[in-house]
Amino acid sequence: MDAAMRVLSWTFAIGFTCFIAGFVGPMIFAPGSNQGPLLGILITGPLGVVFGFVVGVLREILGNKEGPGAFLARIGVLKRWPPSLRTRRIVAGVIGAWLGTNGLGAAIVLGGVGPGSGIVLILSIFALYYAATGRTPRVFDR
Repeated sequence: MDAAMRVLSWTFAIGFTCFIAGFVGPMIFAPGSNQGPLLGILITGPLGVVFGFVVGVLREILGNKEGPGAFLARIGVLKRWPPSLRTRRIVAGVIGAWLGTNGLGAAIVLGGVGPGSGIVLILSIFALYYAATGRTPRVFDR
């Protein structure tokens, strides 16, 4: 049963990574493309699942008994996980500024704050608050 779980974990890890890359990548690199997320849904996601399954099976056949987490820790990727508070605050500040500019830009272009741009502005305020104080707003304490 352990072998099946390791194969499944490799399948999920590689499949999910490929899906996210195919789903989000076109939105970042080709924002004008209206069919960008379909790349992740129809192509990279399913191919990533198949590739992950093949990797998992080959690792079991070759006698390698570590899962994706142990592999990433061994090669040094997870040495700095979780990131420090300073790193999280910097990332939150960048994300908050990016969301804020997009939300304000949408509000200006559309002539008012609609539901989508309003939500984006609220999320940007939360991210900027975390960047400034290092803690989440009290609304998340519930």
